[in-house]
Amino acid sequence: MINLDDALNMVLSSAKILSSETVSLPLALGRVLAQDVISPFDVPSRDVSSMDGFACRAGQAGKIFKIVGEVQAGEIFSGKINEGEAVRIMTGGVIPNGAEYVIKVEEIIDKGADIIEILCESGLGDYIRKQGEETAKGERVLRKGTTINPEMLGLLARLGFEKIEVYFRPKVAILSTGNEVVNLGQPLGAGQIYDANFYVLAGLVKECGCEVQSLGLEKDDLGRIKGKIKAGQSADLLMITGGVSAGKYDFVRQACEELSADIVFHKVAQRPGMPILFGRINQMPIFGLPGNPVSAVIAFENLVKPLLMKMQGTEFCPQVFEAILEKDLVKEKKIRCFIRAMTEWKDGGFRTVPYEKQSSGVLRSCVESNSLIILSEELTVLKVGDPVKFRFTK
Repeated sequence: MINLDDALNMVLSSAKILSSETVSLPLALGRVLAQDVISPFDVPSRDVSSMDGFACRAGQAGKIFKIVGEVQAGEIFSGKINEGEAVRIMTGGVIPNGAEYVIKVEEIIDKGADIIEILCESGLGDYIRKQGEETAKGERVLRKGTTINPEMLGLLARLGFEKIEVYFRPKVAILSTGNEVVNLGQPLGAGQIYDANFYVLAGLVKECGCEVQSLGLEKDDLGRIKGKIKAGQSADLLMITGGVSAGKYDFVRQACEELSADIVFHKVAQRPGMPILFGRINQMPIFGLPGNPVSAVIAFENLVKPLLMKMQGTEFCPQVFEAILEKDLVKEKKIRCFIRAMTEWKDGGFRTVPYEKQSSGVLRSCVESNSLIILSEELTVLKVGDPVKFRFTK
């Protein structure tokens, strides 16, 4: 059994980043950039107005101006503004030559006959968006390895990008195993359970921006499990749930070894999620995850997700915070524990309450908690009021 940090280093050390493809902008959401994005021009491309109002030279309150033209959004005034002159301008209109500021519509009195009086003193540059203020030509605006969100789609469109280079999405094959596990739609017999693991893991995989290949559900049968593993070797990564512990009918490791897999490790000093297997078959990463759903989720978050993100040219770096514990905890030494909890901001800091039922079979604990308390290997007893590390899960 190895510690979690060593396990993660082993998983990531031989990760291969997938190749890239060019996709149209509407298909780029959630994908990872395979290129730096450099602005091809200034934004805005000229000095423009940030308000509806009047472009004019600076003046004091009470000064009179004559309106000599109008500029709508996207238009340019061909002349030049002289002393005592103003141009009616809309938001986004290009600032005329000679104008020093924009006075808002609300800050003038319309005297009629194209004459206005300003009500307040102006400042140079008021309500003017300078050329290149948002983005300068040649500036890097997005880094390679960035996951594209909706706002970034808008920025790319603003810069004229119809297509963008992104990394391929990893295809993840998922196999559920267990004599007691039943597909949805089938009646449950005594001691049987429905296959929840596939659905939670498929959801987690999709949240990572990856594609899912279902290998279905298989009984605890060595030959049949080997057949499913062979069927999954066209994927970029294979996950198997169940059958990875030390029971009589836990065949996943044996099946992998008989298919010439290189087993890197089997069992990690974490709880939940201790009986996890990692190896490679023909350079394809393969994970054997525990059958208990909470263990499978924790194992995925700690080891599988970082690999999937690295395969897409980016990193998974969850933020860790500190909270005050509101319930005593006891754990064994030399194991890193992840405690489902509800954490809230209260009285100037985070306060965290461990979920009552910490069994790795209670999937509801993941639904009704929003964080994981992280207890390092050396900790054994924690009291109410002690500071603890945690990370949010939702």
